[in-house]
Amino acid sequence: MNNKITIGGAQFGLNYGIGNSTSKLSRQDIRMIFDRALEVGVDSIDTAINYKKSELIIGENHKNNFKIITKLPRIPNNINDSNEWVNSHIMASFKRLNVKKIYAVLLHNPLDLLSNKNLYNSLILLKKNNLVEKIGISIYSPLELEKLIGEFSLDLIQSPLNIIDRRLEESGWLDKLFDLKIEVHTRSCFLQGLLLMKKNKRPRYFNKWSTIFERWDDWLLDTKCNPISACLALPILSNKINRTIIGTDNIHQFNEIIIACKNLHGINLPNLSSSDTSLVNPSLWDIQ
Repeated sequence: MNNKITIGGAQFGLNYGIGNSTSKLSRQDIRMIFDRALEVGVDSIDTAINYKKSELIIGENHKNNFKIITKLPRIPNNINDSNEWVNSHIMASFKRLNVKKIYAVLLHNPLDLLSNKNLYNSLILLKKNNLVEKIGISIYSPLELEKLIGEFSLDLIQSPLNIIDRRLEESGWLDKLFDLKIEVHTRSCFLQGLLLMKKNKRPRYFNKWSTIFERWDDWLLDTKCNPISACLALPILSNKINRTIIGTDNIHQFNEIIIACKNLHGINLPNLSSSDTSLVNPSLWDIQ
């Protein structure tokens, strides 16, 4: 099961996650996480150009032992030559990552494919030139797929999915992507750490969804299930999800995740599903 885990690289360059109390990962923790990952069969890392120094830190530590996925930022409206724009970003990315090719490149803003008609061909060229194995998009909502799948041939879709945000499943898109043989990577397994927080630590912003969180707290209490295991069970046990991206604040938490992966079978998750974007999309959270 560990080969379904992808290390999330956002914490390498950003203060990421509502439950993050340690800010960016230390260089020592990163080295220990990489070493531990290889020991247990975790062989991929997800990052992005927008994650500040994340690519640079990965390049200093990966030793060509990992499949790397990175993401291109939003393409500016005034770009006429998408080939030059894509290649300049990719070459700079490769230099930071200390690689000659990577597993996949995704678009951070999928709708760029519609606004810049040459962008897709520029991505295809990366594959033809053997610089990337796969191309794809990172989505925030399955609604984005309605506009893109069918018009563009994509290899990989990255999407949020967790026990509250089950839109990818409930929309039918997880089944469709599986049938189309498109690789699916999910993220936000812990909803940026919110699902691992104690009741008294959750910001007041989430009180409006108290029914959902009371059901979650009660279920954890009744079943005595480790919340990490419960969150991991949904993406890791699904045969329609290829990988799930897991962010971690330190080596101790990474080890907890690896241990939790051994105890996933037999978990019957409660129904906590919500399509309220104010809850499931962390970029919309208004936390003071």
